Amino acid sequence: MNKNCKILIIMSFLIISLLAGCSNMPGDDDENSRTSFTPTIISNFEDQPLINKQLNSFLFVNGKPKIIQELSSGKANKVYVHLQSFDANKAVELLISNDTIEKRIESDGDYLGEKVKLFDYTTSSGKQLYNGLGKELHFRLSSSDPLYNVGYLCWDGSGIGYNLDKFSTTKELEFCSREEAAQNIKNILRSLNISFKEQYECYTLDHLSLQKEEQDLMNSGNESLVQEYSPVENWNQKYDSYAFFFQNSIDGIPVSKRGYGDAQGGNLIYNNKIRVIYNQSGVIELSINNVYEKRKTEIEGEKIIIAEEALEKLAESYNKLISITPLIIQQINLEYIPTLYSTSRTEFLMIPAWRIWVQNQSESSIPPEKDNSAQERIVDAISGHLIQ
Repeated sequence: MNKNCKILIIMSFLIISLLAGCSNMPGDDDENSRTSFTPTIISNFEDQPLINKQLNSFLFVNGKPKIIQELSSGKANKVYVHLQSFDANKAVELLISNDTIEKRIESDGDYLGEKVKLFDYTTSSGKQLYNGLGKELHFRLSSSDPLYNVGYLCWDGSGIGYNLDKFSTTKELEFCSREEAAQNIKNILRSLNISFKEQYECYTLDHLSLQKEEQDLMNSGNESLVQEYSPVENWNQKYDSYAFFFQNSIDGIPVSKRGYGDAQGGNLIYNNKIRVIYNQSGVIELSINNVYEKRKTEIEGEKIIIAEEALEKLAESYNKLISITPLIIQQINLEYIPTLYSTSRTEFLMIPAWRIWVQNQSESSIPPEKDNSAQERIVDAISGHLIQ
């Protein structure tokens, strides 16, 4: 074999090797960039272990699935629900029957295409009871009443900010126990035909803690808040109160409090909330937003996919993305959420879903719900379809 022939054979071999190597370079069809793991075999749905895996070249997971007890069997119903309206007469009877209604406004309204009855009542003492756009219910004292400040200084994250962590979750007040107050509130909620989970969150708003929050507000430098706030002259035990947060439920299964989607995309689901502040005077504030009532069961006993299957479905949506920043998933929650199924914005299909928080790895020390850069993704826990 002559020298030129040997060189040609060697060059041909090198070219073939290079082509073979190129076929394994990262790209849309690279198996290394795709999700490639076998879900853990579990004997009990509720005993899903900590997941510590790499889903692709930049997406990592290190978290234990959190499953609400009511879905721990691994099966759930799909249920049609409707945004609840409230009867004006029943609300008056429960919340302002001992006062004289001085100003009464009643009208017909339209809530996203549904005809609703609107009401707004103000009593002689300045108490206000109204149903907003028709699918909510609010009761509050006059802003000139010093007790109004109790609710103003209790921030649950839906308005001014969040300060519930400044209040005790165990302290009992002298005028009544937490449990006694809770039972009185539950009676009101049942009379309003609200379906709710028996367990609740309760924060003790004792007057010394409230006074501290007032001082922090006055020293905050936030001029707009300071200007609209009237400080209490003498903080004492008459201001001692409890702040209760209940969770709407359907068939005993709690509904996720968090909304999702966006208005521009036409798929916005609003947050739902049941907040009540209870004092020795009784209920001094009530706020109920976007709670659901059952219409009918669509499908019974559907099997729920495990968290790892949901993560695999989620990872598929990231496989064709290029990310320089490593992403991490630490929070994976199984919840019951409302989904749109028609053009109606007041009728929903309630389904189980995996809510998954995706964060920049550099922000992993921040709780996802407090990380403004975190992405919340939602996977239908029955079909595996990516909802958001």
